[in-house]
Amino acid sequence: MTTIKNIKLAQPNVASPTWIGEEPLWVQLNADVGGPKDYSALTIKAIYVTGIVYQICESVALLLRDLDFARQISYIPAIGLYASGIEILGRCVKGEGEHWRSSLRAGLKWLKNPLYPSFDTLQKTDTLLRTRTRNYSIDEIEFLRNYAAHGQATSQYYTIDYDILTELHPIMIKGLEEYWHQLTINEDLCDNLALANVVPLRGFPILSIILNKSTSSNAQELLIDDIFRRFTNDFRI
Repeated sequence: MTTIKNIKLAQPNVASPTWIGEEPLWVQLNADVGGPKDYSALTIKAIYVTGIVYQICESVALLLRDLDFARQISYIPAIGLYASGIEILGRCVKGEGEHWRSSLRAGLKWLKNPLYPSFDTLQKTDTLLRTRTRNYSIDEIEFLRNYAAHGQATSQYYTIDYDILTELHPIMIKGLEEYWHQLTINEDLCDNLALANVVPLRGFPILSIILNKSTSSNAQELLIDDIFRRFTNDFRI
């Protein structure tokens, strides 16, 4: 099995006390699942984050598996769950170290313009995606996630647009692809990854990406499209 190419930095330029304590935990998680020994701890963290997003996609696919159930019950919760994957990506891009501070908007901006650091110059009113019925701004997708996650108490919408996840997923794939590419050339993004508050909890997110990578290509590049496009039809209801 050809291993994934390590990202640009093996160690952040400035090692924070948090990273010093965190680094051996990433190495141990990788060892626990039999991952390649030549992965740096920062590369393992990037693989883990990608695996978390992958498992979120698997969970969303389960919520949408029954079309009648999805239309009546689970589509809005599925949007909230999917957006949590965008938030963890935003946390890593931004280098957010506080667990209580949302990075969803940063993640949505990255999906719109996956280039560091210019992504953060976007406005919340900029259009992120278009479905068959309307455009959705960064702010509106953020609102929908909050609506789904916080009790569905109020909404400016009175119908459910079942095309949102169908249109959002290809944008997520592109954003993840560009994130991995820039991690191989951009030291600031590597530093932000080290700073991001991501808990090294379990090894399976790492294993899920290693296994999918090994069956998709012999190249060292992590082919995000090959791994994530399997969900495209799952999100179409």
